[in-house]
Amino acid sequence: MNEQETRDLVATQQDCAFRTTSIWVADLILLYQETIGYPYISAISDWLRDAHKLDGPIVSRLIYNAQRHNEKLAPTRAGFVPLTAEMVERAKKTKQKILIYGDVTCRPGVANGSPCAFVGRSRTRFYPIGTPAKLAS
Repeated sequence: MNEQETRDLVATQQDCAFRTTSIWVADLILLYQETIGYPYISAISDWLRDAHKLDGPIVSRLIYNAQRHNEKLAPTRAGFVPLTAEMVERAKKTKQKILIYGDVTCRPGVANGSPCAFVGRSRTRFYPIGTPAKLAS
C-alpha cells in the first residue's frame, strides 16, 4: 500500500488482514532506523503519530508487517542474491570464497551431487542452492 491507501485504511479503522503490508510505512521504518536507531514498535508508533499524523488501533499491526517486509528484503539490499550453481562454479574457477548472508564465509563444493557452499573446512555443514550469497571480493 502507498501513503494514501495506508491513511485511508487507518482513517476507516477497519481491521486489516495480518498480511497487509504498507510499503510507505516500511520505508518510514528504514528512515527511522537510519536516523534514530533500532525501531521498537512503540517508539515507531509514537513517531508516526507525532511526525506523520498516523494514529489508530491498526498502526501497530502495520508496523509489525512492515518490519517483516524489511527483514525479507534485507539480503537483497545488502547485495546478496540466491546461491546458484553458476556462482559455485565461478567461485571454484577463480578460487574465491562465498559469503552467505549473516557473515558466514564458505568454500564452493558439491554435496549429494549438487553444488553448494561448505562452511569452513567442514564436509557435512553446507548451504544449499537458493541461500542468499555473494562472491567474496
